Amino acid sequence: MRPRIGYGGRTPRHDGKTAGRRRRQPPGDLFDKALSTLSELFSADIVALLDPAGTGTMAPLAAIGLPEDSVSLPMSDAAEGHLATVMRTQAPVLVDAAADARVEAQLRALGVEAMVWLPMPGSHDIRGALLLAPPRGRLECLAADGFEPVAPDSMAAWTEFAERLRAAMTGESWSSRDVRAAARGLGVALPAATPLLAGFAVTLGGEGQSAGLLLGLRRAAAPFSSGALQAAALYAGQVAASLENARLYGAVRDSHERFRALVRSVSDVIAILAADGTIQYASPAAEALWAVPPEQLRGQTLLQRVHPEDAAAARDLLAGVRAQAGCTMTQALRLRRECGTWRDFS
Repeated sequence: MRPRIGYGGRTPRHDGKTAGRRRRQPPGDLFDKALSTLSELFSADIVALLDPAGTGTMAPLAAIGLPEDSVSLPMSDAAEGHLATVMRTQAPVLVDAAADARVEAQLRALGVEAMVWLPMPGSHDIRGALLLAPPRGRLECLAADGFEPVAPDSMAAWTEFAERLRAAMTGESWSSRDVRAAARGLGVALPAATPLLAGFAVTLGGEGQSAGLLLGLRRAAAPFSSGALQAAALYAGQVAASLENARLYGAVRDSHERFRALVRSVSDVIAILAADGTIQYASPAAEALWAVPPEQLRGQTLLQRVHPEDAAAARDLLAGVRAQAGCTMTQALRLRRECGTWRDFS
């Protein structure tokens, strides 16, 4: 599901006017498409557009990934703040939230760990900034059995306890016969009415990196045996392997989705060729520039569309790329459109 787009500052409105026979697209729709594309391309949980010069406020003009009650909250206007720094230096600002006290409260509350501020140029000067925040590494409950929070908001307390416990663990496992006392030691107040007393935790992941936590709880104040902890560790290893396989599958799927979003957003033809020049993929722009649907180009060779006087240069280009894998080469070529006319390409 695509994240919800929120609007702050001056809410974009459509005036209902038309330009010729074509109705103008509402600004809100344009923001929706732009921010969603950026979120997909850069795998950003949060994308926010700020336009102080146009809106007169430090609140986002539009945002994706921010709660509705946070969209209208202004970012810091301090001279040393990130937004002011971007507009003053006209250069991107990379932020490590753990080491930077200037991170806005609404972003820190969402668990943002890193972000980048990008300058947004106007006709004469920098008029605003674009905020991108990558996926957050905080824990969330993926599955639970036999556990029912005693209050609607108690799951947040258990999640915070698991987060702080993971950060404090020095080994791969932990156990305690008094979970509430352990939580207090980590600065977390668990619900007073919770019947859960003893607990154990085993990290999910290896090579010194914890991808998650397997948490077990019981109502009796009896410690877990070493055998139970060993069995939990074996099970945690299987869960970690399954999560890693799911992550790799999702990464491959997301990379394909980002590639498709990228090629849809550019007006130039993007093509993937086999070693002999056979077209394996052509972007949608091929229909506008070559006057032929992309699917009809598959299986054809690029040389079929090259002007006879440029054929030798095209063959040399393909040979050069085959000989130097990973290199970038350019060549001006005339390519035939489906209607028979020729057009210059590089």
